[in-house]
Amino acid sequence: MLVETESVILGLVPGLSGSTQFELLLSGVVGDCGWRLCKACERSQVHEIGSDEADEGEPMSSPNPTPLTRNRVAGLALVVIAAGIAWESSKLPLGSIGNPGAGFLPLVIAAALAMFGLLTAVLDRGTPAWSSITWEEAPRAAGILGATAFGALAMEWLGYRITTFLIAVFLLLVMERKHPLPALVAALVLSAGTHYLFARLLKVPLPLGPWGL
Repeated sequence: MLVETESVILGLVPGLSGSTQFELLLSGVVGDCGWRLCKACERSQVHEIGSDEADEGEPMSSPNPTPLTRNRVAGLALVVIAAGIAWESSKLPLGSIGNPGAGFLPLVIAAALAMFGLLTAVLDRGTPAWSSITWEEAPRAAGILGATAFGALAMEWLGYRITTFLIAVFLLLVMERKHPLPALVAALVLSAGTHYLFARLLKVPLPLGPWGL
């Protein structure tokens, strides 16, 4: 063994690289097994370096974009509607808190609507995606939209209390299928109570209609 090691050491030449001389020396000291172990370690290091370079070369996957959910669409729609209400109410006299004008209440409603719309869109967590809507509730949505359009068109002709009463009756009896007597009482309280609150207490002028109602 010493003779082989000596011969290997004497056989090292300055022209060879350090790694080659080390492999020759290791082959002479521990035999062919040591040389194979050295080559295996070298291949393992090359593989690890190649893997690192490949990982560095791969672009980082970008996070998934924020999905468009039902609540986000509804919240943004409320904000757009609130902006339209605020724009129209700005054309009316606002007055003050003690003496509000015709545009005061719509502006307050628009601000509240925009705030709740933003909260609905921002705080949405885990609601179904907008693309998953099957439109099974389309008739119900159309009925509510139709009642709202009726209120906007009939308010000046029928007055605030009658129009509000008819809308409430339609929503409670037709849309919600409530019992007739509680629905009629709730509609009457709603129309008379809100009229007293806005017209008498807040001094907001409301349409009276042909019979002063």
